[in-house]
This record gives sequence, structure tokens and C-alpha cells, in this order.
Amino acid sequence: MRRVLLGTSAICWVLAAWWVLRPMPAAHPLRLAPIFALLDLDGDGVVRPDEAARVGDRDLDFEALDLDGDGGLTPGEVEASIWALDPAWWVQGPN
Repeated sequence: MRRVLLGTSAICWVLAAWWVLRPMPAAHPLRLAPIFALLDLDGDGVVRPDEAARVGDRDLDFEALDLDGDGGLTPGEVEASIWALDPAWWVQGPN
């Protein structure tokens, strides 16, 4: 019985770690696609710091936007940043 509980606990920890560390998906991928395409210059699905510097503000705090700390921004992280910086954009759209 003890082994079963320990095994179940280990499986739960592995699943929890996978859930936390998985790439953050975008909730609105179609709305985000044009913005992400502008930022992702090499088209690999991740915005790296050099891409962000070439496209946007060089003083951008990239580490603050990189929520999982992997060195790149996924569509979900870009979406979360837009929500945090300008929530009205999702209602009004870009100017």
C-alpha cells in the first residue's frame, strides 16, 4: 500500500511539474497571430531578445515578460504581456 501511495505521489509531482513548465499557450491565437508574426523574425515560434530589440524598444525588460525564464517569448507570454500592459486592446483592437 505504501508503494502505491508513493508511486501515485511521484506521478502527481511529475504531472504538476510538466503542467507548470509547459509552454504557455495563447488564449486568442488568431487575434495574436499578426502581432507575433511581426515580433518573431525568424519564424521559429519564439521571440528571442535580439528579435525583440530589432523590432521594438531596446529598453524593454525582456526578463520580466519571459514568464517561464527560458530566454524566449511564446505566444502565450506575449498575450499575457499585452493583457497586463493594455487590457483595452483586446476590446478595441490596435490603433
